[in-house]
Amino acid sequence: LRMPELVQELAARYEADRAHGEHAVAVTMGDAQLVVEAMTSNWDLRIAYMTKGPDGQPVTELAIRFFIDDAGSWIPYAMCRPQRGERRYAELDLVQRKLTVTDTGNQRALADYCEIWAFYLREQGWLEKGVVA
Repeated sequence: LRMPELVQELAARYEADRAHGEHAVAVTMGDAQLVVEAMTSNWDLRIAYMTKGPDGQPVTELAIRFFIDDAGSWIPYAMCRPQRGERRYAELDLVQRKLTVTDTGNQRALADYCEIWAFYLREQGWLEKGVVA
């Protein structure tokens, strides 16, 4: 998968903030910012792409949540866009550390989208041109 590799490279290059999760990193490139953060734990990650709003404050354009299973596989399960709201394709059980996919077709489509997104983030130069936020 492209997204885990990209995030691991970002975390290594921009020195992940270990206090906020194994992969936590915030990178700025121009007026855009890419933020990787642990939500409930190191196995529940949120990757967000943000731009500056009219008031200069960050506005989330896209956020995707990933579950990292015991085998280390990254499974995207939710997507949020301000204009469309949040879409969840699985339920996360925090107690049992388990993800149950509730909409297989859309979850698979989200996984495919993440592969393309990771490719474009790499092509845009986030690894080479970004600066620590």
